[in-house]
Amino acid sequence: DGVWYEKNSAIAMPPTRLRDGTIVVPMCVYVLDDNGHMIARPDRFGEVKWPVEGVALLLGRWTDDGAALSLEMSNCIVPPEYMSYALTEPDIAEMDGDRLMVVMRGIATPRQAIPSVKFFSISEDGGKTLGEPVPLSYPDCGYVYSPGSYLDFFRSRKNDRVYLITNILPCPTKASDPRYPLKIVEVDRQYLWAIPE
Repeated sequence: DGVWYEKNSAIAMPPTRLRDGTIVVPMCVYVLDDNGHMIARPDRFGEVKWPVEGVALLLGRWTDDGAALSLEMSNCIVPPEYMSYALTEPDIAEMDGDRLMVVMRGIATPRQAIPSVKFFSISEDGGKTLGEPVPLSYPDCGYVYSPGSYLDFFRSRKNDRVYLITNILPCPTKASDPRYPLKIVEVDRQYLWAIPE
C-alpha cells in the first residue's frame, strides 16, 4: 500500500479536521500489485481498464511540541472486481467514537452488471484501517442509485446529523449520467444507511 516515486500517484481531496485535532486527507491512489506494477482489470467483456484506482486516508497529527505534523497512511481499498474498476473522490464524516465513514464514487462502465452506486467504507480506529467497500443502501437493502459523480459528505455542526449531497436517482443508472437531480440525504450514524425521503 502507499504511494511510490515513479511507480504510481495519488490525488488529495479536501482535508477534514477531526474532533481530536487529527487532519484527515482522503486520497485517490493508483493501486500497485505485489511486484510494484499498476493493476489493470479486464471488464466482463475482456476490455482492460487501466489503472485501478483505490482510496486511502492520509492522517496528520501534530507532535507533542507542536513543531511538526506526523503523517501516517491507512491501507488502500479497492472495489470488488465485479462491481467497479475503481473508487475515487472520497469524503469522510465522523460517526461516533473512533468510527469514520468514507463515502466514495464508484467508477463503472456501461458494460458492467450492476448499476452505478456510491460505495462506503468504515474505519473503527480513527482512519488507520479501512474496511471493505460496499454499496450504500437504504434500510430495505435497495441501492442508492447514483451516477459516477462528485459528492459532499459531512456531519453538520448545527444539528449533529450526517448528510450526503450528490446525484441520486429513483431507478438504476449506468456510468456517469445523468448528472441530475442533485439531492441531500441523511445517513444514519448507527446503521450506516441512507434514510429515504
